[in-house]
Amino acid sequence: MKKLMLVGVLCLAGFALAPLASASALTGTCVLHGTAKFTPNLTKNLEPGVEYSFVSDQKGAGSSCVEPPSSAKKSAAAHVAGKGELACTHAKGGLVTLAGETEAPGIGGLSIEGGAEISFKLQFVAAGGNVALVVTSNGGTATGNATFLKSENEKPGSCVGTAGVAELEFEAAVAGTIS
Repeated sequence: MKKLMLVGVLCLAGFALAPLASASALTGTCVLHGTAKFTPNLTKNLEPGVEYSFVSDQKGAGSSCVEPPSSAKKSAAAHVAGKGELACTHAKGGLVTLAGETEAPGIGGLSIEGGAEISFKLQFVAAGGNVALVVTSNGGTATGNATFLKSENEKPGSCVGTAGVAELEFEAAVAGTIS
């Protein structure tokens, strides 16, 4: 159950990672809330090629970014989609290993109040309920964490059942620079 939430958190953190800034670059932190969807359903068995999509709440619905030195929060929205080796207990997506890349990184975008969408790539690894994220763009890198542990629409514990879970709510926090 914790591992499933970790996978969700990683994904979320990956796209929450996108920092806040001007129309063409963001440097700061973002906290994103949203929904992750899995096809086929996320189960206890590690499966290659599982498709995922993460979509944060619309701007103004709780997802926000802050760019120092200001402490003002700006509403934000993010989305990312890709494929990875996913299971409830552990997962990986878009990582380069000694044997080669598991799957291509997820592709996404971050929109911040008053700015243009910034494109990014997401890589993640999840274990024991924690999802570690790396977000990269042409102009920087951001890192963070995500979690599915507080999901209400489908409980993370349902992942160990025969059917698995099709979608989980997530919360992700990331910091860095992307442009």
